[in-house]
Amino acid sequence: MKIAFVTIGDTSDVKRGSGTPYHLWQELLRQGHTVYLVGELNVNPPLLTRFFKWLSSYVGKKYLSHRDPFMGKALGREAARRLKNVDADFILTNDYCLAAYTKTMKPIVLYTDSYFPYRYAENTHPWLENLSIFSVLFSQYTTARGLKRAALCAFASQFAADETRKYPQSKGKPLTVIPYGANIAALKNPPERSVKKIEEKGRVDVLFIGKDWKLKGGEIAVKAVQQLNQRGIRAHLHIVGVDLSALYPHEYLTFYGLLNKDNESEKAVLEKLFQACDALLVPSKAEGYGLVFVEAAAYGMPSLAYATTGVSTTVQNGVNGVLFPLSAGEDKFVNQIETWMRSPEKYLAISKSAYHYCIETINWKNAAQKLTSEMENIL
Repeated sequence: MKIAFVTIGDTSDVKRGSGTPYHLWQELLRQGHTVYLVGELNVNPPLLTRFFKWLSSYVGKKYLSHRDPFMGKALGREAARRLKNVDADFILTNDYCLAAYTKTMKPIVLYTDSYFPYRYAENTHPWLENLSIFSVLFSQYTTARGLKRAALCAFASQFAADETRKYPQSKGKPLTVIPYGANIAALKNPPERSVKKIEEKGRVDVLFIGKDWKLKGGEIAVKAVQQLNQRGIRAHLHIVGVDLSALYPHEYLTFYGLLNKDNESEKAVLEKLFQACDALLVPSKAEGYGLVFVEAAAYGMPSLAYATTGVSTTVQNGVNGVLFPLSAGEDKFVNQIETWMRSPEKYLAISKSAYHYCIETINWKNAAQKLTSEMENIL
């Protein structure tokens, strides 16, 4: 197929969107499709966008500029101009705004991990808290319009799909769940993980990855590793994404700051951590998707997390990790690690299961195949 991939950012830049658009683009090419990249879309915020953003700020509220109709129309015009001479069977985008306002005669496919609650009072995602009434109404309108204009809507998580189904505009639309793959290459031979190896090195190495310390549950991860040490299980927490070493000067913590996958030396550090650590602990309160859990599975590393939003798709309980209710404290994570240490066969089984889950099920090859299959059904 000939696909025009329209994004606000530059899809050829692996740093944009955690590298998700880039890896989808590369996989589509590997599978023999022709993909025209239409991005980066640089437009100046219209006067009304700036006004409502200022007004929202004035009353102490947040405003989502890229979900309002004024910015949407400006982006849509630029996208339509860039598409004018592109011969494509489909317009593929990861953005509601572009699906809603790009004028085209071609069928539009929306593939995203994003959503906006149909009933804002029921919102559970911290990133969407404290929005002005203008931003809420505009975001809902743009979401509804994007759903109405899309010939196919695909979502990375079941949670995003379920939330979107609440919109009347989704009725009768092909809505499907297609999980994203890992944005790192899965190892052909993952590290051999066992309790025996943990005992030989003398400690459990736990990995935490996240830039938003509060949202990702960084404090819970610290307390969990502290409790492991108090129980007599020597443990160390490796923290990627932030550097709070001045606030947490504990010997059982190592901060690496933000590691850029586009930088070879920093990428090597990250890959070494994925290979050397024994469990991923990221107790996020909410995730659009939770890509880090898929990446851990690519290295055969089991995950510990909360059963919430997008995480319930990326972590399958008992397959590539263990999920706990949001009400669970750090002791539940500690208990699970302690169980693995006392039952080596359980730890070995879930490590192998995590790797096979990534290789056989949740990967970019399967995602691209399912997406294009759904697109062919529309044709």
